[in-house]
Amino acid sequence: MSKDTNKTCFIICPIGDEKTSIRKRANDLLEFIITPCLDEYNYKPIRADHITKPGMITNQIIRNVIDSDLVIADLFDFNPNVLYELAIRHVTRKPYIQLMEKGKRLPFDIGDVRTIFFDIGDIRSVDFVIKELKKQIKSIIEENLTEVESPISRVQDIKELLESKDPQKQNTAVILEQMGAIQSTVNEMRRELDIKKTWDNSLIPRYIYPQSSQVDLAFNELGELYPDSTKVLRNYLLHGKKESSDTTHRLREWLKALEKKEEDKDSTS
Repeated sequence: MSKDTNKTCFIICPIGDEKTSIRKRANDLLEFIITPCLDEYNYKPIRADHITKPGMITNQIIRNVIDSDLVIADLFDFNPNVLYELAIRHVTRKPYIQLMEKGKRLPFDIGDVRTIFFDIGDIRSVDFVIKELKKQIKSIIEENLTEVESPISRVQDIKELLESKDPQKQNTAVILEQMGAIQSTVNEMRRELDIKKTWDNSLIPRYIYPQSSQVDLAFNELGELYPDSTKVLRNYLLHGKKESSDTTHRLREWLKALEKKEEDKDSTS
């Protein structure tokens, strides 16, 4: 792998005062977990207390949150500064990775965002978080991801579609919106059942179908345009694999392909 010294990763985390348990945790997380992962993929780690440039530290932190190629956010102890900075990163649509203390529940607004849960005091858990971090960083690089989904970007996308005068886009917005509710329900169920390694898709319908009436309406209208494909899409939304963490992105790609297919069909007829 070629060395690229321009890539930066800003670490958002509680830092605390010197010689406190919070500072020790922040240092251990950076030294033993995050830095080895970043070194493997040639990212330079930056943390707020390591910024040495003169100027207002708050401005520099926000600039790093916005401009860095990658952000890793440790949501330990629900630090308000961390949550504020993470929200700024969400607005940018640029890649980020969320970490959280094992056994804690994420705040509702980010409850369905893919997050790595771990216990820094458990060596097996540390091994797990290192593997997951490397996997996500590798995915960002291999897929050349410059934009990723966040709760904020999802709302912005849906808003644009709803405000469109195109009925198909409006129907797509309804599906995306309801799919978000479905995904939140499934994620909540997973957290409640504490499912780690196995997943039985037969459990999904009993949680999802009561919320699906609006989805049905959207699908009925969309089905008039694409009768052969709507059933496939519905099945995907309701029975998608656990690994499909970015379902709205996949849906958009599916719809783009569908639109192209219809355009090609029209051009040949």
